[in-house]
Amino acid sequence: MSEQNNNLPGTVAGSQASPLLVSEQEHDACGVGFIAHLEGSPVRSLVEDGITALGRLAHRGGGGDGQHADGAGMLLSMPHRFMRRVWQPLYGEVPDQYAVGSFFLPADQAVRSTVEAAVERCLAEQGLRTVAWRDVPMRQELAEQYSRAAIPCVRQVLALPCAPAGTLLPQDFERILYIARRHMENSIRPKICGADDFSVSSLSSQSIIYKGMVPGGLLAALYPDLASPDFEAYYAIFHERYSTNTQPAWRLAQPFPCLAHNGEINTLAANQAAMRIREPLLSSPLFGNSIRHIVPVLDPYGSDSALLGNALEFLLHGGRSLAHAAMMLVPEPFGSSLVMSQDKRAFYEYHAALMEPWDGPAALVFTDNRNQIGVMLDRNALRPCRYVQTTDGFFVLASEAGVLDIAPERIATRGRLQSRRMLLVDFARRRVISDAECKGRVILGKPYRHWVREQGIRLHDLPLPAGMSAGAGLVLEREELERQSRLYGFSDKEI
Repeated sequence: MSEQNNNLPGTVAGSQASPLLVSEQEHDACGVGFIAHLEGSPVRSLVEDGITALGRLAHRGGGGDGQHADGAGMLLSMPHRFMRRVWQPLYGEVPDQYAVGSFFLPADQAVRSTVEAAVERCLAEQGLRTVAWRDVPMRQELAEQYSRAAIPCVRQVLALPCAPAGTLLPQDFERILYIARRHMENSIRPKICGADDFSVSSLSSQSIIYKGMVPGGLLAALYPDLASPDFEAYYAIFHERYSTNTQPAWRLAQPFPCLAHNGEINTLAANQAAMRIREPLLSSPLFGNSIRHIVPVLDPYGSDSALLGNALEFLLHGGRSLAHAAMMLVPEPFGSSLVMSQDKRAFYEYHAALMEPWDGPAALVFTDNRNQIGVMLDRNALRPCRYVQTTDGFFVLASEAGVLDIAPERIATRGRLQSRRMLLVDFARRRVISDAECKGRVILGKPYRHWVREQGIRLHDLPLPAGMSAGAGLVLEREELERQSRLYGFSDKEI
């Protein structure tokens, strides 16, 4: 059994205590982007363009010595033609509804066998049948050249639902796979192996992730799968990682299952504490008793980007739309001095009681892996995003212009995303949805202004403590103030 990483202050996975590295404060500052075919039709050229664009973000990645890399990856729509071809010799004809999981596994064969058996048990508990495993072809010499961390064994699993064909909706299938994945992550690592020995890159019926500790321009060379002519996709999210205050690791390379993030979360400790506090009260008819497999919602071994992804997918699979979940996590400032509609202000005020803002300079690319890809910037727009929409139905967005060579006559529109703004690529509607439209649908979807007015409780409405008159202050000794602050979850900044 491998030694478990306890994630203590001043330590990183697989290292001794160090005063220079604090694992609770892992941040990313990276290059990010995506390419989407608005028609929703998979094409080979999109994958090739995604590989090219990722290679042109190399200067945004870590490992500037040319000998190491902090990690790069791609999240792509499921390449069905490719998957049916590679799984056919191992299983036979793949049915219409299937899922593929991509794993980083221990190099030790005995430990790996134990881990794979545990993965299959977690799948079986959610009504999924494991039918085959596959070694993902990987150029070992490239991994050895650039990786500072131990190189994992990369394998994929093919899983089928036990339910009769046609009875499981795609969104329900994805929710089951999410529960199974979180069950694996929460049960295998503490008991069988450490965080760096086991990681689930993706487990989905709609998407697949390829990532590793190489520069982005070499990702397709590392994984020959990506160079296969029948590997086609209708979207590709790409990410080149620059890790700050963290030891690079294969599992921390991005994208994550529904998020690619350029930036850092400065409120991370408070976000983690708030989520832990509410976990005993979490419930949902969509999760049922399986919610016990999801908790803790936030991966204790993750970076700030990984934890933000955890929170986003929890809200998504809990029934909220992609735009709704993103607006809850990264809200606009809504103080009374800001110009904003009353309906929008009420939406943010209502949700402030449900979720604390994940605040910090950030450019977020997020997806439900099926119908939509979204992008948004933080309130200060400290992470750039530029986009181009072409006349033949492609949308390209990245941390900077020039990731692809696009002839001027192909450009229909171009621009940059501004602070606090969101865009959605909607494959069902085959168009790009503006900030006002996508947020407006969420804001007007429920009577938030009525709820806040009728049900809201404000401080000035509460009775004064005994013996205290209006206008008089309540004076506390410092020790008592600190005790009550800890008791009720307030930080020094909030006070």
